[in-house]
Amino acid sequence: MKTVALAFVERAKTPPHSCKRRIPMIKLFLSVLAIALMLTSFTLVSSAGEAYTIPQCAVPPTIDGKMSKNEWYGAYHKFMNNEKGNYDYSDNPSPDVEDKANQCKGFDIYMYWYDDPNESGKLLDVKKGGLYICVVAQDKTYGTIFNDGEASNASDCFQLAIDPFNYRLSNSKKAFIFDFSPETTKKGTALIFEHYQFKSKPLTMFKYQVKAKRDKNGYTMEIFIPWSLLNLNDKLPRHKVGAKMGIGIICMDWVGARYYYDIADFGNGKKIVDIAGVPKLYNQVTFGETVYPPGYKSDSDLTKLNKLIKKAEEIEKNKAEYLEATYSAFELALKLAKEVDADIVLATDPDADRLGVYCKDTKSGEYVTFTGNMSGMLIAEYILREKTAMGTMPKNPALVETIVTTDMAKAIAKAYGVKLIEVLTGFKYIGEQIKFFEQQNTYDYVFGLEESYGCLAGTYARDKDACVAVMMLCEVASWCKKNNMTLWDEMLAMYEKYGYYREGLETKTLKGIDGAAQIQELMSNSRKNPPKTLGGFDVLAVRDYKEDTRKDTVTGEVTKTGLPESNVLYYELSDNAWCCMRPSGTEPKIKYYFGVKGSSLEDAEKKLAGLKEDLLK
Repeated sequence: MKTVALAFVERAKTPPHSCKRRIPMIKLFLSVLAIALMLTSFTLVSSAGEAYTIPQCAVPPTIDGKMSKNEWYGAYHKFMNNEKGNYDYSDNPSPDVEDKANQCKGFDIYMYWYDDPNESGKLLDVKKGGLYICVVAQDKTYGTIFNDGEASNASDCFQLAIDPFNYRLSNSKKAFIFDFSPETTKKGTALIFEHYQFKSKPLTMFKYQVKAKRDKNGYTMEIFIPWSLLNLNDKLPRHKVGAKMGIGIICMDWVGARYYYDIADFGNGKKIVDIAGVPKLYNQVTFGETVYPPGYKSDSDLTKLNKLIKKAEEIEKNKAEYLEATYSAFELALKLAKEVDADIVLATDPDADRLGVYCKDTKSGEYVTFTGNMSGMLIAEYILREKTAMGTMPKNPALVETIVTTDMAKAIAKAYGVKLIEVLTGFKYIGEQIKFFEQQNTYDYVFGLEESYGCLAGTYARDKDACVAVMMLCEVASWCKKNNMTLWDEMLAMYEKYGYYREGLETKTLKGIDGAAQIQELMSNSRKNPPKTLGGFDVLAVRDYKEDTRKDTVTGEVTKTGLPESNVLYYELSDNAWCCMRPSGTEPKIKYYFGVKGSSLEDAEKKLAGLKEDLLK
């Protein structure tokens, strides 16, 4: 039998339609003592706090107000029932009110925590780290006192109190109180209460983070509270396995304009008027290990899936055959790589003109995927460095890339004194340059690449060749191995040397009979009214390859692009950013290519996300 320790806390703010129950604290204490002696058979949580372990979810649930067994598989579960003596009326209820109260059978509470590996912004622009809670109320009579968006605790609600740093008695003002009502969350808004002030504040950042669904049997509410809201960040990493946090819960059921009862847990259970302002009553929660849903056994399974998804997002969406080949090729290859502890994993598409790469990160033990820009830059850097070191660099070397390929190529070419030539999208234009060089006796072709995983090292061909690319990357990997590095280490070293360049590609489809016409109108309007800013970057120049013009937006100077006519618009942006838009020649689609340069991977990803958002809005 657990020790019963009851506590009453005077409500600092009485709900507008409840009766006032304030009594002197001495009388209150005596009442508590008397009741405690009578209820020794009732199982409650002690004030010292029962040890609760909340597991980490492998995949964060979707906040949609729908209880999914797969999404909440293995979550901490607690049923808080409406047993006699486990509720507190605001006044002496009439029999009909008590009947309504008895229609509430209780509340199922599910809890997860999640440490987003991208919380620092290393890979994704969406941060999902925080607490995940699902409340399933078995309540056929939903009590609404008023619905003005100012007091969610004046209707049926779920009250969550959090002491994020587990201060308990030492610093109670660091705690937070959240009142979530299906009536308020239906609007997409929740309320936050700071317990030491008791002033309700609409929390706009909570929009779309709390969702509720009601039916004849009650309601379901899903809640997500990000670490950032609790002042938890990378500098204060409390959201780790073994970390502790204070949590108090009250489920409130209103059954009339003046009658309600509370069911409390993670604190003291009976007749708790308000535990939120007293962290010493919260239960101590420990963050447990990850629980995996059916079909997943480890982080490596999820990592593999996530990497495949990320790779799919980075590749042109209209290259379905290549994506399919990539998925099928790497699934078995990565499995074998882990078994034999391989350094790199290489695969080509069926006609062997494009190359896909995974490399082992020795720090994490996982395999990191490379974009076409990244693998191309590794080869380019190696060729230029080794030719320079061996004295075999031709007299007038040239590196050729498409206009939508990474700007890191410009930095590398400049570092080695190599001419950088840009051509239109399509590898045929790169191969064409080899012919021009030979006919005009101008430059010596050294290397060419495009962002869509194609490159050519040598002049034996006029198209991209994955076979030679595989050979070159193996040679690069061998050089890295000799110098106690991996391809990923070399990529990071290049980022440090030249800057953190990141690129993206998005496709917008305009379906229907008028889709193509809409795209042409979009391009026409963009020409007539070019933007002044994109993604927070200033537009410095606009290249219109259809009109063969480059206009400097600062000076107004207009020059020629020097490239063949093509329905393409290119924006040179401040801070070494850029974007390009062009319609598909075969489908009602318009493609947006964009790139940035950051001071770190995190900074680059943040800039890239902002630019992407602005382009697609």
